[in-house]
Amino acid sequence: MAVFAAIQALLQEGDECVLIGPSWVSYEPCVAFAGGSVAWGKVDDNFMPLNIAESITPKTRLIIVNSPSNPTVSIFVRKVLEKIRDLAVAGVAAMQGPQDEIASMVTEFRARRDLLVSGLRELGMPCSVPGGANHVRLSYATSQSRIKHALQRIETIVR
Repeated sequence: MAVFAAIQALLQEGDECVLIGPSWVSYEPCVAFAGGSVAWGKVDDNFMPLNIAESITPKTRLIIVNSPSNPTVSIFVRKVLEKIRDLAVAGVAAMQGPQDEIASMVTEFRARRDLLVSGLRELGMPCSVPGGANHVRLSYATSQSRIKHALQRIETIVR
């Protein structure tokens, strides 16, 4: 769940994520659910990344490092991890600039989160926003017909 939540928080529609294959089967669907696409990094016969820089585009927002790798159990050597780190640091530096866009994204996320929390509470579903957090905690138990009704209500709220 933590991986899913992180991907949803970091990617937006049209963003790209670099995956170094083969990787855990759920990463690609998590990226797709966030509206992103996957650029597959090539690997050698020992499943070590070849040239990750070739997979990075201006739309790249995330590089998932899966080491030890599932399903291959390969472990990236320090040199490979340092190269990935250097690429990520260079990418962040290139994207730095006016922080207005980031502040705007945080404000929009919080507004959507608060609207969702309000709607869930209105439905009688206990949920909370931990202090300063950018996530929502939700727990409930209900019948199938109530779930259908709740989903319909939530759908009208988030439209």
